Amino acid sequence: MTKHHIFKQVAITIVALVSIGAVVPATTASAKTRTTPTELRGIWIRSIGDAGYTQYHINKGTFWYSYGGIYHLGKWDRDGAKTLKLGSKVKKNKMFTISKKDKKGYRILRASTNEDSQLRLKIKKVKVNKKVRMRITQQFSQSNETHNYFEATKHWEAKNNWNF
Repeated sequence: MTKHHIFKQVAITIVALVSIGAVVPATTASAKTRTTPTELRGIWIRSIGDAGYTQYHINKGTFWYSYGGIYHLGKWDRDGAKTLKLGSKVKKNKMFTISKKDKKGYRILRASTNEDSQLRLKIKKVKVNKKVRMRITQQFSQSNETHNYFEATKHWEAKNNWNF
């Protein structure tokens, strides 16, 4: 083999590798990340009497919840709640996960906010008296507690005179 023949084979190999790299699309980080299903997104609240509202805020990639928060000056009082990001693994005070639907249509949302508690919620959108509600079952080690939450919208806030 001559130098010219070897150089020609190396050049063909390089051109082939470059063209294969151009044809195969690169996977970006945004293509790999999951998002929260649209049916679960929103501000889901339930009145707990004089203590205020239990609230779950579920967005495209974030989640936070608060027990006893109130609505003031156009915003929800977080009452010390931290925002968690959607991930593939639960990390304390940082990430939460959402499972795929089971046979009954429920999803499991898992989060950890402190050393003592592992939050585990079974969630499903349901209709109650022709109104859309989020059925949330908080699963404890010994028992479960189920409540129907309604979505707080701008219309609801105006109707209940919450624009102060």
